[in-house]
Amino acid sequence: MSQYIHDEGSFEGIGGEKIFFQLFKPKAYKNIIIYVHSMGEHSGRYLFPIEYFIDRKVAFYGLDHRGHGKSSGKRGHIDLFSNYLDDLSTFVNIVRKREGDKRLFMMGHGLGGLIVVRYIEEYPDSINGVIVSSAALKLKHDVSPFMAYVGDILSRRLPRFSMTNEIDPVNLTHDKDVVKKYMEDDLVHNKITARFFTECSSAMKEAFEKAETVKLPFLIMHAGADEVVSPGGSRQFYDAIASTDKKLAVYQGMYHEILNELDRVTVYKDMEKWIAPHLLK
Repeated sequence: MSQYIHDEGSFEGIGGEKIFFQLFKPKAYKNIIIYVHSMGEHSGRYLFPIEYFIDRKVAFYGLDHRGHGKSSGKRGHIDLFSNYLDDLSTFVNIVRKREGDKRLFMMGHGLGGLIVVRYIEEYPDSINGVIVSSAALKLKHDVSPFMAYVGDILSRRLPRFSMTNEIDPVNLTHDKDVVKKYMEDDLVHNKITARFFTECSSAMKEAFEKAETVKLPFLIMHAGADEVVSPGGSRQFYDAIASTDKKLAVYQGMYHEILNELDRVTVYKDMEKWIAPHLLK
C-alpha cells in the first residue's frame, strides 16, 4: 500500500455521546469516501478496501456509531434512528471543514447502508455520490406478527433491554481469517436492544417511502448468498429510486460482507469502475 497518514479524533453527538472517528489519507488526493459500518462492528474493519483505494489516491474517513467500537453509549442501543443521521451529519460537516472543496462520497455496509440511505433522503445535497453494500433494507427472514408485537411492547416499556443479534459470524464471509478476527475482536459485539429493533424496522419502511426522492449517483451492491439481509431489498430499492445514474450489482455465491470476501478485489474493481467518472482528476 502507498504511504498514507492515519489520524483519529472524536466529537460530541446528540445526547452528549462521544463519537470516535478515524481517517486514512494518501499523500495527494482530491476525493474522499466516508465509510459507514454495520451493526455490532466498527470502522477499523474496513482496511481491505481502504488499502485498495488509498493506492488510487482516495482518502477514507470513518466513524464508530454510538454504542459501537470506540464510541460511547450502551452497546447496540439507539434511542432514535435519527441519532445516527444527526451524528453522521455532524461528521460530514467536520470532514467538509477539514477538506474544503474535495469531492465527497459515502459508502455504507449492512446497517450502515440503511443509515446512508436514510441520511441522503434527509440531507440530499451534502455529498456527491453513494455506494452501499448488502444494505439492511429488508431482513432475510420476516419477523412474525407475534414477535413484532412483543418487540413493540419491549421497546416502549423496556427500551434498553438487550438481546443477541443472532448473527452467526461464519455467515459473514467465506474468508476464515476474517471470521476468526471478527470473533476475537474486542470492539465487536452481538448486542441489540428492543428500541434498536423497532427503530431500525421503522427506518426500513421510511427508506422505501422516500426512495423516489433519491437522485444522487448510486451504486447498490449485494451479496447473492446473503444470510443476514435480503438481496431483494436492494433490488426493490434500486427500482424505486429516481437516480438516472444508478447501478445494481449482485454477487452470486458471496456472503454478507462482500467487502471482506475471498474475491473482494472483484468488488473493489467494480466500485472503482463505477466511481471513476465521478472523481475529480
